[in-house]
Amino acid sequence: MTIRLRLKDDGSIDAIEVDSVEELLTIYQQFPLAGNRAGTHSFVPRKLSADTDNSPLPESAARLVSLLYSAPHGMNTFDVAKALHVDPKGVGGFVTSLTSWGRRRGLTKKQLIMKERRPNANGRMVRRINLTDFFRKMIEDGKVPGMKLET
Repeated sequence: MTIRLRLKDDGSIDAIEVDSVEELLTIYQQFPLAGNRAGTHSFVPRKLSADTDNSPLPESAARLVSLLYSAPHGMNTFDVAKALHVDPKGVGGFVTSLTSWGRRRGLTKKQLIMKERRPNANGRMVRRINLTDFFRKMIEDGKVPGMKLET
């Protein structure tokens, strides 16, 4: 089976030739959509570089990961915000920093952190956040550049 798809100079798709659907998906993943207009399929190639895989966690992501790593059962977001010295709504920026770093390595948000709602001691629902076992193992195995475990 051959699939042909060619790109025009303006980035729109004319045709590219591939031998399998898997190959097409691989190519497609390298070109995120640059616009969302109906009928136009413009693509901008992602910058792929060798040093991307070894870049350390951004400072904000490292602060969040260090904090959550020390809490094996997770923390409620109010306590996370307090420890990071931000407003509770500010925790999202730290999570975004972590998930952006992970996305550059092919990791999804669900592979890095878990968020859930649980009742607190007063019965009020609170949001809790925790590192996944998968990500904890990555840290322990030294697969997260720049993360040092405190022993």
